[in-house]
Amino acid sequence: MLVTLANFPFDLLTGNALESAANRIGQSSTSWLQDWFRNRLFTLLGLWTGFLFFAAFHQVPRQWVVPMLLAAGAFILLLFLFVPAGRPSATGCSEKAFENTLQLELKALQMTLRPVRWFDHGDSETVNGCITPRGFLSLSTTVAQWLTPREAALLVAREEYYRKSGAWILIMAIVAVWTLLEILLALLLPSVNPVQAGLSGAAIMTTWCFLALFVWPTLNRV
Repeated sequence: MLVTLANFPFDLLTGNALESAANRIGQSSTSWLQDWFRNRLFTLLGLWTGFLFFAAFHQVPRQWVVPMLLAAGAFILLLFLFVPAGRPSATGCSEKAFENTLQLELKALQMTLRPVRWFDHGDSETVNGCITPRGFLSLSTTVAQWLTPREAALLVAREEYYRKSGAWILIMAIVAVWTLLEILLALLLPSVNPVQAGLSGAAIMTTWCFLALFVWPTLNRV
Protein backbone atom coordinates (compact mmCIF):
# COMPACT_ATOMS: atom_id res chain seq x y z
CA MET A 1 0.00 0.00 0.00
CA LEU A 2 2.84 2.39 0.88
CA VAL A 3 4.64 1.58 -2.38
CA THR A 4 1.43 2.27 -4.33
CA LEU A 5 0.99 5.65 -2.66
CA ALA A 6 4.68 6.48 -3.20
CA ASN A 7 4.26 5.84 -6.93
CA PHE A 8 1.19 8.06 -7.17
CA PRO A 9 3.08 11.29 -8.12
CA PHE A 10 4.88 9.47 -10.95
CA ASP A 11 1.64 7.90 -12.18
CA LEU A 12 -0.04 11.30 -12.09
CA LEU A 13 2.81 12.87 -14.09
CA THR A 14 3.25 10.17 -16.75
CA GLY A 15 -0.29 8.83 -16.92
CA ASN A 16 -2.27 12.05 -16.77
CA ALA A 17 -0.26 15.28 -17.03
CA LEU A 18 2.04 14.29 -19.91
CA GLU A 19 -0.66 12.35 -21.78
CA SER A 20 -3.05 15.30 -21.51
CA ALA A 21 -0.36 17.73 -22.66
CA ALA A 22 0.19 15.57 -25.75
CA ASN A 23 -3.59 15.36 -26.36
CA ARG A 24 -3.47 11.56 -26.17
CA ILE A 25 -6.35 11.16 -23.73
CA GLY A 26 -9.72 12.82 -23.59
CA GLN A 27 -10.24 12.14 -19.90
CA SER A 28 -10.61 14.75 -17.18
CA SER A 29 -8.23 14.75 -14.22
CA THR A 30 -11.10 13.86 -11.89
CA SER A 31 -12.06 10.87 -14.02
CA TRP A 32 -8.41 9.79 -14.21
CA LEU A 33 -8.05 9.94 -10.42
CA GLN A 34 -11.19 7.85 -9.99
CA ASP A 35 -9.83 5.22 -12.40
CA TRP A 36 -6.45 5.25 -10.64
CA PHE A 37 -7.92 4.64 -7.20
CA ARG A 38 -10.36 2.03 -8.53
CA ASN A 39 -7.60 0.09 -10.31
CA ARG A 40 -5.27 0.23 -7.30
CA LEU A 41 -8.09 -0.91 -5.03
CA PHE A 42 -8.74 -3.96 -7.22
CA THR A 43 -5.01 -4.72 -7.30
CA LEU A 44 -4.71 -4.51 -3.53
CA LEU A 45 -7.82 -6.65 -3.07
CA GLY A 46 -6.33 -9.25 -5.41
CA LEU A 47 -3.05 -9.34 -3.49
CA TRP A 48 -4.90 -9.49 -0.16
CA THR A 49 -7.06 -12.35 -1.43
CA GLY A 50 -3.95 -14.21 -2.55
CA PHE A 51 -2.29 -13.56 0.81
CA LEU A 52 -5.29 -15.00 2.66
CA PHE A 53 -5.44 -18.00 0.30
CA PHE A 54 -1.84 -19.06 0.88
CA ALA A 55 -1.95 -18.23 4.59
CA ALA A 56 -5.09 -20.37 5.00
CA PHE A 57 -3.56 -23.15 2.90
CA HIS A 58 -0.72 -23.35 5.41
CA GLN A 59 -3.22 -24.25 8.13
CA VAL A 60 -5.74 -26.55 6.42
CA PRO A 61 -5.44 -30.36 6.26
CA ARG A 62 -3.75 -31.77 3.13
CA GLN A 63 -6.97 -33.42 1.93
CA TRP A 64 -8.29 -29.92 1.28
CA VAL A 65 -5.61 -29.24 -1.34
CA VAL A 66 -7.59 -30.48 -4.34
CA PRO A 67 -10.87 -28.75 -3.36
CA MET A 68 -9.04 -25.46 -2.84
CA LEU A 69 -7.35 -25.70 -6.26
CA LEU A 70 -10.65 -26.62 -7.92
CA ALA A 71 -12.33 -23.65 -6.24
CA ALA A 72 -9.56 -21.37 -7.50
CA GLY A 73 -9.96 -22.75 -11.02
CA ALA A 74 -13.74 -22.27 -10.91
CA PHE A 75 -13.28 -18.68 -9.76
CA ILE A 76 -10.90 -17.99 -12.68
CA LEU A 77 -13.46 -19.46 -15.08
CA LEU A 78 -16.25 -17.29 -13.70
CA LEU A 79 -14.13 -14.15 -14.00
CA PHE A 80 -13.33 -14.97 -17.62
CA LEU A 81 -16.90 -15.72 -18.64
CA PHE A 82 -18.63 -12.89 -16.83
CA VAL A 83 -16.16 -10.02 -17.34
CA PRO A 84 -18.08 -6.75 -17.77
CA ALA A 85 -18.77 -6.10 -21.44
CA GLY A 86 -19.51 -2.37 -21.33
CA ARG A 87 -22.79 -0.48 -21.51
CA PRO A 88 -25.49 -0.39 -24.18
CA SER A 89 -25.30 2.85 -26.15
CA ALA A 90 -27.97 5.44 -25.42
CA THR A 91 -30.40 6.48 -28.15
CA GLY A 92 -29.29 9.63 -29.94
CA CYS A 93 -25.56 9.46 -29.13
CA SER A 94 -22.88 9.31 -31.80
CA GLU A 95 -22.14 5.67 -31.01
CA LYS A 96 -25.77 4.77 -31.71
CA ALA A 97 -25.62 6.29 -35.20
CA PHE A 98 -22.39 4.41 -35.87
CA GLU A 99 -23.94 1.20 -34.55
CA ASN A 100 -26.90 1.48 -36.92
CA THR A 101 -24.60 1.62 -39.95
CA LEU A 102 -22.39 -1.08 -38.47
CA GLN A 103 -25.37 -3.40 -38.21
CA LEU A 104 -26.09 -2.89 -41.91
CA GLU A 105 -22.50 -3.82 -42.73
CA LEU A 106 -22.71 -6.91 -40.52
CA LYS A 107 -25.92 -7.92 -42.25
CA ALA A 108 -24.17 -7.60 -45.61
CA LEU A 109 -21.51 -9.98 -44.28
CA GLN A 110 -24.30 -12.40 -43.29
CA MET A 111 -23.40 -12.15 -39.63
CA THR A 112 -25.75 -12.51 -36.70
CA LEU A 113 -26.82 -9.06 -35.55
CA ARG A 114 -26.16 -8.24 -31.90
CA PRO A 115 -26.31 -4.96 -29.95
CA VAL A 116 -23.02 -3.21 -29.26
CA ARG A 117 -21.82 -2.55 -25.74
CA TRP A 118 -19.56 0.50 -25.62
CA PHE A 119 -16.77 1.29 -23.16
CA ASP A 120 -14.43 4.24 -22.74
CA HIS A 121 -10.82 3.24 -22.02
CA GLY A 122 -9.63 6.85 -21.67
CA ASP A 123 -7.27 6.80 -24.68
CA SER A 124 -8.29 8.97 -27.61
CA GLU A 125 -5.95 7.47 -30.24
CA THR A 126 -6.34 3.69 -29.99
CA VAL A 127 -9.29 1.42 -30.70
CA ASN A 128 -10.21 -1.77 -28.92
CA GLY A 129 -12.95 -4.35 -28.83
CA CYS A 130 -13.84 -8.00 -28.47
CA ILE A 131 -16.63 -10.55 -28.66
CA THR A 132 -16.94 -12.22 -25.27
CA PRO A 133 -17.48 -15.98 -24.92
CA ARG A 134 -21.13 -15.21 -24.12
CA GLY A 135 -21.48 -13.44 -27.46
CA PHE A 136 -21.43 -9.78 -26.35
CA LEU A 137 -19.88 -7.37 -28.85
CA SER A 138 -17.85 -4.77 -26.95
CA LEU A 139 -16.25 -1.80 -28.69
CA SER A 140 -14.37 1.21 -27.38
CA THR A 141 -15.97 4.56 -28.10
CA THR A 142 -12.90 5.45 -30.20
CA VAL A 143 -13.98 2.85 -32.79
CA ALA A 144 -16.75 5.25 -33.86
CA GLN A 145 -14.17 8.03 -34.18
CA TRP A 146 -11.31 6.35 -36.02
CA LEU A 147 -12.88 3.50 -38.06
CA THR A 148 -15.56 3.40 -40.70
CA PRO A 149 -18.50 1.07 -40.07
CA ARG A 150 -17.16 -1.18 -42.85
CA GLU A 151 -13.73 -1.43 -41.22
CA ALA A 152 -15.29 -2.16 -37.84
CA ALA A 153 -17.57 -4.81 -39.38
CA LEU A 154 -14.58 -6.62 -40.92
CA LEU A 155 -12.80 -6.64 -37.56
CA VAL A 156 -15.95 -7.95 -35.90
CA ALA A 157 -16.15 -10.70 -38.54
CA ARG A 158 -12.59 -11.71 -37.72
CA GLU A 159 -13.31 -11.84 -33.99
CA GLU A 160 -16.47 -13.86 -34.64
CA TYR A 161 -14.40 -16.37 -36.63
CA TYR A 162 -12.02 -16.77 -33.70
CA ARG A 163 -14.95 -17.23 -31.32
CA LYS A 164 -16.72 -19.82 -33.48
CA SER A 165 -13.48 -21.67 -34.17
CA GLY A 166 -13.15 -22.34 -30.45
CA ALA A 167 -9.99 -20.26 -30.02
CA TRP A 168 -11.53 -18.63 -26.94
CA ILE A 169 -11.59 -22.05 -25.26
CA LEU A 170 -7.84 -22.36 -25.82
CA ILE A 171 -7.33 -18.86 -24.44
CA MET A 172 -9.39 -19.68 -21.37
CA ALA A 173 -7.44 -22.92 -20.88
CA ILE A 174 -4.12 -21.08 -21.14
CA VAL A 175 -5.21 -18.49 -18.57
CA ALA A 176 -6.48 -21.17 -16.18
CA VAL A 177 -3.41 -23.42 -16.51
CA TRP A 178 -1.00 -20.48 -16.23
CA THR A 179 -2.72 -19.27 -13.07
CA LEU A 180 -2.93 -22.72 -11.50
CA LEU A 181 0.77 -23.28 -12.19
CA GLU A 182 1.40 -20.01 -10.37
CA ILE A 183 -0.61 -21.27 -7.40
CA LEU A 184 1.21 -24.62 -7.34
CA LEU A 185 4.59 -22.89 -7.52
CA ALA A 186 3.68 -20.66 -4.60
CA LEU A 187 2.43 -23.63 -2.59
CA LEU A 188 5.74 -25.45 -3.05
CA LEU A 189 7.70 -22.64 -1.40
CA PRO A 190 8.74 -23.57 2.14
CA SER A 191 7.28 -21.45 4.92
CA VAL A 192 7.37 -21.63 8.70
CA ASN A 193 4.12 -19.76 9.45
CA PRO A 194 0.95 -18.53 7.74
CA VAL A 195 2.21 -14.95 7.40
CA GLN A 196 5.33 -16.05 5.54
CA ALA A 197 3.23 -18.36 3.35
CA GLY A 198 0.86 -15.50 2.51
CA LEU A 199 3.63 -13.01 1.71
CA SER A 200 5.62 -15.42 -0.45
CA GLY A 201 2.45 -16.54 -2.26
CA ALA A 202 1.42 -12.95 -3.01
CA ALA A 203 4.95 -12.20 -4.26
CA ILE A 204 4.86 -15.19 -6.61
CA MET A 205 1.44 -14.11 -7.92
CA THR A 206 2.72 -10.63 -8.78
CA THR A 207 5.91 -11.93 -10.42
CA TRP A 208 4.06 -14.61 -12.39
CA CYS A 209 1.53 -12.13 -13.80
CA PHE A 210 4.34 -9.73 -14.71
CA LEU A 211 6.20 -12.56 -16.45
CA ALA A 212 3.11 -13.28 -18.57
CA LEU A 213 3.41 -9.81 -20.10
CA PHE A 214 6.71 -10.88 -21.70
CA VAL A 215 6.02 -14.56 -22.42
CA TRP A 216 2.58 -14.73 -24.02
CA PRO A 217 2.76 -11.81 -26.50
CA THR A 218 5.88 -13.40 -28.04
CA LEU A 219 4.24 -16.82 -28.29
CA ASN A 220 1.06 -15.26 -29.62
CA ARG A 221 2.93 -13.66 -32.55
CA VAL A 222 4.28 -17.10 -33.49
